[in-house]
Amino acid sequence: MMIENGERRHFCLIKSMSRLLAGLTKHGHTAYYCDFCLHRFARKETLDAHLVDCEQHGAQKIKMPTDQWLRFDKHHFQLAVPYVIYADFESILVKRSTCQPDPSDSSTTAVANHLPCGYAYFVIGKNIYLITMNFIPPLIVTLNRYFF
Repeated sequence: MMIENGERRHFCLIKSMSRLLAGLTKHGHTAYYCDFCLHRFARKETLDAHLVDCEQHGAQKIKMPTDQWLRFDKHHFQLAVPYVIYADFESILVKRSTCQPDPSDSSTTAVANHLPCGYAYFVIGKNIYLITMNFIPPLIVTLNRYFF
């Protein structure tokens, strides 16, 4: 293990992986770690039983894929969803009366406010039937509330 402090570097020998990783748990009991897979055990006997199998595989190493893009090709493992929700939100942009940024609040200059004027959503079941639906209130009512 290499310890680095600014420009100074120092290598130190790790004699016991369990002692090095002992501070990872909140309880004060001894923890035993496998040198090959770094799995933690509470008892030495359990670690010894694990080492019989783990020593055969050697030290573990992460192997990254060589292909840049991962593709999902096991479509038979997908689960069907019971329903799908399609939603849409609408808003009206209203210009702000002042465009001066407030330095104590933000350096972003807001030029308009989004006033919500409606929404719509559909919940469609597995057998292509409409479960529920809701849609926007009349636009005239929304405009009257904000402008008149």
